[in-house]
Amino acid sequence: IEGTGILQTLLVTPVDDGYRLIFGEKRLRCGIEEQLPELPCLSVASVSEATIRLLQLAENSARTPAPILEEAAAICEAMDEQKLSIRNMARLLGKDKSHIEECVNLIKKYDTDIQNMVSARADSLRHAR
Repeated sequence: IEGTGILQTLLVTPVDDGYRLIFGEKRLRCGIEEQLPELPCLSVASVSEATIRLLQLAENSARTPAPILEEAAAICEAMDEQKLSIRNMARLLGKDKSHIEECVNLIKKYDTDIQNMVSARADSLRHAR
């Protein structure tokens, strides 16, 4: 940071008289610690909690995959809230349609025993059926 500053933008959304951080918490803390006068931010229009959660999962999964049960719940919540089809959600996230279908099934069709099994071993998502 000392030589280059913050290379990736933080994502924020306006709230009341300020902004809410959607992602970039580590970058924000580092910028504050280094006493940077400003940080690069991208501001998005007011978004729902489900969309915020989905954006956070997408950002975090770029580095490490999100826990599958958490990802599936966020996908279902956002799809329900935004009235998105499986195809549109797959396009939005850049994922295979079959992966989105499996996530939806995990939350909406399978009982907690199956969800716990898949949660313990993410490679078993396709085998949940």
